Amino acid sequence: GRVQAASNLILSPTGPVSNLSGKILAGAKLALTGGALTNSAGEISAQTGSATLTVTSYSNAAGLLLAGSALSLDTQGGSLTANGSTFASGAGMSLRGGATQFNDAHVTAGGSMDAQLTSLQANRATVQAAGQLTANVGAGEFSATQSTWKAGQGVALTGANTTLEVNRYIW
Repeated sequence: GRVQAASNLILSPTGPVSNLSGKILAGAKLALTGGALTNSAGEISAQTGSATLTVTSYSNAAGLLLAGSALSLDTQGGSLTANGSTFASGAGMSLRGGATQFNDAHVTAGGSMDAQLTSLQANRATVQAAGQLTANVGAGEFSATQSTWKAGQGVALTGANTTLEVNRYIW
């Protein structure tokens, strides 16, 4: 299916949202607040504005989450799974979630990126920010083997149990 607005799009469903090979498109700003969000092989996009998603969990396999400006995704402590997916913003990016998987994913922020998660598995991922790149999993596990992490103003990766492959770029 397709949900599209020429300008701003605000969605506040009371239950889960399933975007399977569909499109949720805003010409400017996008705000989605609700339960579990599934975006498998779909596209969720704010063409020229910000995208703000506040959901109880996020599952994305081979899908796109795009914002022309800032991107904010908060799963309120729920799982955040985006294997084989692309996240991109034209400005800063904020990610808040519980157990998170970005295996084989491409995550790009046009400004700074701040990810505060309970655990992160980002193997074979490309993660980059034009500004500062921060990923913090607190006491959780942080695994990023065969991944590339780049930032224009520095990289800070923290976690109690951190595994990084040293022959990839981290700067």
